[in-house]
Amino acid sequence: MADWNADFGPFDGHTWLNCAHQGPLPKRAVEAVDDAVTLKRAPHRLPEQAFREVPAGVKRALGTLINASPDEIILGNSFSYGLHLLIHGLEWNEGDEVILVEGDFPATILPWHLLESQGVQLRFVDAECSTPLTQQLAETATPRTRAFCTTWVDSFTGRRLDIDEIGTVCHEHDVLFVLNGSQGVGARPIDVSRTPVDVLISCGYKWLCGPYGTGFTWLTPEVLDALGPVNAYWLSMQAGTTLDEMQNLSLDTELGASGYDVFGTANFNNFMPWTAAVEYLTGIGIEQISTHGERLVGQLIEGAESSSFEVVTPEDPQRHANIVVLSHSSESVARETHRALADAGIHTALREGNIRVSPHVYNTHAEIDGLVERLPK
Repeated sequence: MADWNADFGPFDGHTWLNCAHQGPLPKRAVEAVDDAVTLKRAPHRLPEQAFREVPAGVKRALGTLINASPDEIILGNSFSYGLHLLIHGLEWNEGDEVILVEGDFPATILPWHLLESQGVQLRFVDAECSTPLTQQLAETATPRTRAFCTTWVDSFTGRRLDIDEIGTVCHEHDVLFVLNGSQGVGARPIDVSRTPVDVLISCGYKWLCGPYGTGFTWLTPEVLDALGPVNAYWLSMQAGTTLDEMQNLSLDTELGASGYDVFGTANFNNFMPWTAAVEYLTGIGIEQISTHGERLVGQLIEGAESSSFEVVTPEDPQRHANIVVLSHSSESVARETHRALADAGIHTALREGNIRVSPHVYNTHAEIDGLVERLPK
């Protein structure tokens, strides 16, 4: 197997098993950071066409990643940007309903509460319930249900949802399927041309290994057409012209997805390295990255079973992603173990009293062994 670890770092003897928090830049992206800084240090090297070519390059890379047209990609700075865009852009009526998952990540839930002042009702299903989520969804949906929003991979358990089954149920009930892909996109393949999802939103700084302050949104053409104007970014309005012709003050509402891009799309310091990172991942192949992740996760779960920790992550490999959550009957032991791992240079996350381990393409089987060996028996 290829040594992708060499394409990152150096990590100075540390093991980064916390990609669910932050993904490191590959070396190729670090070089792109240097290029971006060079352009800013000596602006005479910065061509005007770069203000359009840089965001266009990110969109091409992301389109390849999820098998979408670059023209369908909306550039953002986070998952939250895309979700707020949807909530503020769609027309809502009193009595409309939105279904959410109890205990989901706050970014997936909190913005929907903004609609309650308009009379929109939030209803909840329980992913931890013995009743399948798809059955709960079918039983909860009513003719007034407009959307179901959830996280593809749960940050607190590592559970990966079957988005094909969920999307099918949503469409059977004429419900928009809005997916937070932040903990899955880049680690597991997703093809929006085949997956029954209506809205895919993801940050770019976790499994896509980009800088902080990156993200994207993809919408079906039907959802895009339903969005009302929420932005009037001046540079977007100059589409088709050069920077020496900027007195166009007409409001263009036919820009498609680009009309919803985050302001400052010529964000060279972020988008140049992010493009390099995404192209690096797609160059390897997300299927191959996924297989590597499955092996690391399987090795970690098997090793943890001989420790005093309980594996919270579902047993079914079909529900695995690249997050493994370990729980202990004594929270103090979990905290002490997390601290001991950090002292040994093995970086994980402590979430809700549990240890969250999240390896990615740059991690090795030897690094997983190093963590397992330090778990108390």
